[in-house]
This record gives sequence, C-alpha cells and structure tokens, in this order.
Amino acid sequence: QVVRVVRGAALAVVPADYVTAARARGERTWSILWREILPNITDVVCVEFAMRASWVVLLISSLSFLGFGADPPTPDWGLMVAENRTAITVVPMASLAPIIALATLVVGLNLAADGLSKAWGVDRIREGS
Repeated sequence: QVVRVVRGAALAVVPADYVTAARARGERTWSILWREILPNITDVVCVEFAMRASWVVLLISSLSFLGFGADPPTPDWGLMVAENRTAITVVPMASLAPIIALATLVVGLNLAADGLSKAWGVDRIREGS
C-alpha cells in the first residue's frame, strides 16, 4: 500500500514541466528520479511514514494488552495497562501513565510529520486534501 501511495504521488509529478525539461536535456531515468521526482514526493513519503509508524505503535500496544506481545518482565505500554487495569480504582496513574505516553507518542509523530511537510512547502489543509 505504501508503494501505491508513493507511485500515485510520483505520477502526479511526472507530467510537470521540469521533468519534461530534464527529459529534453537527455538526462537518464535515474537522474530524473533522484533530482526531479524524489525531492517533490519526499513530503508524501514522510507523512506516510508517520502514519504507518503510529499504526505500528498502536498495533503492538494492542497486541501486548491482549496478551500476544512481550513477556511480563519486558517493559511495554500495552502490557503495563493490562497488568494495572485491575487496580485502576486504587492507583489510576499506573494505567493512565502508559496510556498518556502512548497517545503523546502517536500525536507527536503525526504533528512532527505535518510540521516537516509544512517546512518542505506542502500544506495539506490549504490544498484541501
């Protein structure tokens, strides 16, 4: 699926005038890919990476919460929540701290990717996508 997203972004860049000019200059395919296309799809790759990384973190934590992840001596946020959920009325921070850390990581990854894409000149909100 990542390949499909990157391919779609690259196909949107290929008809641009600077790619046509590079072809007219006689540049090789790899040169056009590295100098013209790749710098213009880096923001899409960065956002896709952040979304996939967030998804993986949530998946691993969910599997650990269900008991399919790391063994109990290993520190894992999903395992911490699962072990401390029976005592949530007595010590609520034992379960809330890993939940807050997990949410902070996921939101931070997405905000960092959005910040990088804006720094590279792409504003998804302004473009309407």
